[in-house]
Amino acid sequence: MYSKKVNWAMHIRKQAQSAQTIVKYCSENNLNIHSFQYQRRKKSTKLVSNFVPAEIVSDMPIKDGLSIKLDEDGQFHVWGSLPLMMEAIMAIRGRG
Repeated sequence: MYSKKVNWAMHIRKQAQSAQTIVKYCSENNLNIHSFQYQRRKKSTKLVSNFVPAEIVSDMPIKDGLSIKLDEDGQFHVWGSLPLMMEAIMAIRGRG
């Protein structure tokens, strides 16, 4: 029985960068489509699991500025008015 070692991360990246559908890419690269989709979902789940939910705290004093702090536990804290926060987010995303 023949078993090949497949670099799934490379194939997932190449397919995403190509204009090809998953079916066409797998066919041209002799990959099993079900294995490709399984590995893609597995990789996607790993990426998402690195994120933590954010909590909006409404009882924080609002000032005419924006303050961002990352504490020693790796928690991210933001203080300021909602319009300023939205403006900062848009600027970071390149739309401001």
